[in-house]
Amino acid sequence: MRARTHGPRSFDAVSVRQRETDAWAAYHRHEWPAFLRALVAMVAAGFGMNGPDTVRAATLEVAWVRGGCLPAHPQLAAERRALVASYAARLDAVGRSRT
Repeated sequence: MRARTHGPRSFDAVSVRQRETDAWAAYHRHEWPAFLRALVAMVAAGFGMNGPDTVRAATLEVAWVRGGCLPAHPQLAAERRALVASYAARLDAVGRSRT
């Protein structure tokens, strides 16, 4: 997974909040295509991952939500692994930018 290279100071909390609001509104209206679009946008804005990784993370999130958000849901473990990998990639990118 590739991390964004422009740093944590560029994090836009307002953008993430708006996309999360859009996602929950679509979820409660059962508008699944709109939910998925908002979720992908939220993950991209929040974690700065590239397109394919963003879609993968959002897909894992959808599976977990549809499964009832249970802590023991197998998708949660997969999502956790994906997030750890993205954080590791970000740490690697930050380390490379300092050399």
